[in-house]
Amino acid sequence: MALTSIRNGNEETFFRDGEKIAKWIFDEDGNIKKEGEIIDGEVESIFIDNNGVESSEKFIYVNNEIYEGVFRIYYPDKKIKQEITFKEGTANGYIKIYYPSGKLQFEGIYKDGEPKWESKTYYESGQLQIEKTMDAKVGLYKSYYEDGKIEMEATYKNGKEYGPYKIYYPNGKLKIEGTNKDGKKEGLYRVYYDTGLIKLEGRYEDGKEEGLFTLYFPNGKVMTEENYHNGKRHGSVKIFYENGNIKSEGEFVEGKEDGIFKNYLEDGSLKLEVVYKDGRENGYYKMFYKTGELKVLGNYKDGKEDGEYKLFYRSGKIQVQGQYKDGKEDGLFTMYYESGAVKAKETFKNGKQDGIYKAFYEDGKLMEERLYKEGKIISLKKFNENGVEVK
Repeated sequence: MALTSIRNGNEETFFRDGEKIAKWIFDEDGNIKKEGEIIDGEVESIFIDNNGVESSEKFIYVNNEIYEGVFRIYYPDKKIKQEITFKEGTANGYIKIYYPSGKLQFEGIYKDGEPKWESKTYYESGQLQIEKTMDAKVGLYKSYYEDGKIEMEATYKNGKEYGPYKIYYPNGKLKIEGTNKDGKKEGLYRVYYDTGLIKLEGRYEDGKEEGLFTLYFPNGKVMTEENYHNGKRHGSVKIFYENGNIKSEGEFVEGKEDGIFKNYLEDGSLKLEVVYKDGRENGYYKMFYKTGELKVLGNYKDGKEDGEYKLFYRSGKIQVQGQYKDGKEDGLFTMYYESGAVKAKETFKNGKQDGIYKAFYEDGKLMEERLYKEGKIISLKKFNENGVEVK
């Protein structure tokens, strides 16, 4: 009893002595919907391509699975998408993948159902994109830009990155260089600008950052200095302006900010000072005017403003004084003229104005009086400098 089949695109119909016995429908991922009898034995298959041209090939099936032959998957327009060679029931031999245009995209080899290292990947233009070869027991990996220039070169061992690797810019200049061990970064690691100057350098141990990492501006000056231990920032961290002055500095412990952090203006004057503990603001903070005088003095607790708050005039006199609780204004806030006279008083509750607000002229006379409840004005009175209410 002769078995035959007709493969037309992603449908294959099976016949025994001319009588239809089964139908297989393939999707683009190679999944098969099988209808009808179980196919066993040698099958002569006729393929019809997108131009209607027929070709034939022999396959061996065992228990409804391809045992020997070339398994093909097609695009909807009947162009070949993928070819896999089967032998003894598993993928053994070449595999080819094609672009929808029909151009070869990938070619490689399977052995006992597993892909071998050696393979080539192509751009649709036909230019080689990735080439994987073997040298003794070391796998060599090279990728290329579409113009043929090298993009990356690396070595593999037992399927993992092992040994030195380099990545290049399209202009041919070195972009990244480092070393891998068992798939993890190990030793010196450098990133370059396309001018050839170093952008970043540091060291890895067992895939984790260790020691000093330095980031540079394009002109070669230091941008940041960060210390690491076991992959986490640990120790001093400094960020610089391009003129060389420090922009910010502080300490990390196991990846979290800890201690005093300072931010500076480009001219070197102190802008902000804040205390961290376990990665969150905890303790006092100070803000400064450009001329160096204290502007704000406040406190944090677990990352939120909490406690006494003071805003100062440049002269050092208090401008605003109040309290925060859990990140919100809470209690009495008093505003002052630079002369020291009270300018206004108001009360907050859970971050909202609540109670009586009074504003004063500098001579102490009442200027305005408001009544708030949960942030909304309930009543308002205004007075002139003679104490007469303004309607």
